[in-house]
Amino acid sequence: MKYILTSIILLFNFPVVFGQSNKEIVFLETKSKAHLYYVELNGSNGKVFEMGSYLDKAGSGYSIRSTDTLIQQSDGVYIGKNTKVFSENKNLYLETKNKKIKKFMVGPPADLTMVYTNLNNAYYLDNFFSMCDELNKTYTLNNYSFRNGFSFWRELQNKELDHLQFRIFANNRLKDIKDSISSVQNQYVALTNNLIQNIKTIDYTLLKDSLTRLPADFRGTSWYFGTVINEISKHRPDFFFRLAEDLPNNRSVIFMAVEDEKQVLQALRAVENHNEIKKEFFKDRKFGKTMLYKIIGTYAIVIGLITLLIVSQK
Repeated sequence: MKYILTSIILLFNFPVVFGQSNKEIVFLETKSKAHLYYVELNGSNGKVFEMGSYLDKAGSGYSIRSTDTLIQQSDGVYIGKNTKVFSENKNLYLETKNKKIKKFMVGPPADLTMVYTNLNNAYYLDNFFSMCDELNKTYTLNNYSFRNGFSFWRELQNKELDHLQFRIFANNRLKDIKDSISSVQNQYVALTNNLIQNIKTIDYTLLKDSLTRLPADFRGTSWYFGTVINEISKHRPDFFFRLAEDLPNNRSVIFMAVEDEKQVLQALRAVENHNEIKKEFFKDRKFGKTMLYKIIGTYAIVIGLITLLIVSQK
């Protein structure tokens, strides 16, 4: 009579796995230093998790590169779209089909808690980074750094939960984070739009006070403040130098926010009074400091994208 893989092969050759849980769920892992796969068998179904890694200056962690669903066949073998779990010579193996077929011996994990932790880490980081991408596409003047995900994970509770329970917990936490960020960004968007729409008629004091409610960061982090300043340089050059004088801590951002448009620079040069701050502004542009800030801001975006790597399993 044909054997059923989970009830006979695991029972006699891998008795430890049935001590993992009081349910029928069995976890296996590859016994390879270079390739990490987790196999979850649950009755006649199963899943294979192909694990990858994130490497960044802010931290490191796991990623779920792919998930394959397994169905147990009549001979006990579990088969999915790209993977297969079967027995051979009293050992269990995982076969994968990517660019080429590979075969790995699998067995019960030394520490099931570590399996849960690694799967949870991968799920959390994968979804945190996806959340950042979505937020940054929605709020184009803001760049919410994916690097926050590493610190959020370190502070997170319940890292060792069963991975299905953890997903519910993580989804709720990520929703709270996203909602909180969105609430703040919505305020910035509304204020920025309001200032730009009324830039030609707005009172100076109201403008200055409103600007202090926007983050005065460089491009690549948050550019609401800079966007409004750029519009001021075009439509209210008389206010531009007053703001640079009244907001000295934000002067570098104010200077670099002005785009290199000949007509705009001519209008700023024609502004009466404010001689010292005008001299500083045009000296700054002459020596290319503002351009340096722009390069740094752009570089911050690019390096943030290319530093986040998922290490391929070769």
